Amino acid sequence: MGFELKTHPSDSVGFLAVVNTLSFRHPLQLVSGMDSIPNLDSLGLALPSAAYLAGAVLFGLLGYAAFRFGRSQGRTFYLWGGLALMLYPYGVSDTWLLWLLGVGLCALMFAADRWLVGR
Repeated sequence: MGFELKTHPSDSVGFLAVVNTLSFRHPLQLVSGMDSIPNLDSLGLALPSAAYLAGAVLFGLLGYAAFRFGRSQGRTFYLWGGLALMLYPYGVSDTWLLWLLGVGLCALMFAADRWLVGR
């Protein structure tokens, strides 16, 4: 909140009116040049796509469920596979690689528990 002195347009004498100027801005907009996507891209920062976010959430939830199931049933492949599914999105930045690794880890976890352990 700040106060600013402005001349009143209808006053020929130049009467000064105190005008209360309220400004509600995001904190990043207060820093010069940080309010647009191209400026963030020039710093090397990019927002993830919707497909990336959906994949990260989906495989994170599947990983959490597999981890809980593996811990409660004593199945190590589900336990470690679930942990891998929860953590790998932090190291992958490409959307196609996120989906490929997620589907691959799910298939590997299921196949390893079924055919290698024999349950």
